Amino acid sequence: EEACILLRATSDASLAVRTFAGETGSTAFLDHLADQCWYAPAETLAVLDSAIAETNASLPGPALRRSARALAAGNPEAALRALEGLDETPVRHAVARGAALAALGLHAEAAEVLLHAQVTSDDERAFLLEALAREQAAVGDVDAMRETVATLRGAAAGSRARAGSALVLLGDLERGLGNLGRAAQAYEQANRVAPDSAGLSRVAEVSEELGNLRRALQARQELCRRTGSEADCRAADALHDGAP
Repeated sequence: EEACILLRATSDASLAVRTFAGETGSTAFLDHLADQCWYAPAETLAVLDSAIAETNASLPGPALRRSARALAAGNPEAALRALEGLDETPVRHAVARGAALAALGLHAEAAEVLLHAQVTSDDERAFLLEALAREQAAVGDVDAMRETVATLRGAAAGSRARAGSALVLLGDLERGLGNLGRAAQAYEQANRVAPDSAGLSRVAEVSEELGNLRRALQARQELCRRTGSEADCRAADALHDGAP
């Protein structure tokens, strides 16, 4: 954490690189640092990545981070170019390539890349399945999308938070496809399974979209009681005042 604070604060990225490299003598440490300090200035991270790549060109971190920076800057072509030569099968690589392809509107190609990724942990599986469900929804393969989210829920391994997140994702994807009734059902279930999830706030939103103002008001009032936030309470009051 201290290293990240210093990396974020320094105006001389090359000095920071020399300092950390000199202290540790480890390119792997610099690579780890660049991952952990993602909020440092892009220019600083670019210098850090150049130093890492010069020392150990086999590490994939610099390419992955260059791709992410290009994507954030609105340049998916550069994001894709940054990944050239990387093995596509590790999950992190596949998701990065899929994100670049999706930004270019190539959702079917993105889904294909994700389908061939090799999962090595439960966290990777969840990360991959979420990305895959989004691409399946983007190409309109609704059955595959629902099956993928069902697998994601099954992988929650008794975690209410993960199950709730999967149901919110399902609701978001159904909503994006115009299936508001199904979205509402998914959000309601998310709220039951994991009350701390975004389920209830989504229930309020989609209920308004469906014209079910009574349920929207109930949800807003419950959010006001749960969170005590001024925004939630104002939203509840507005719906109450506008109720017939």
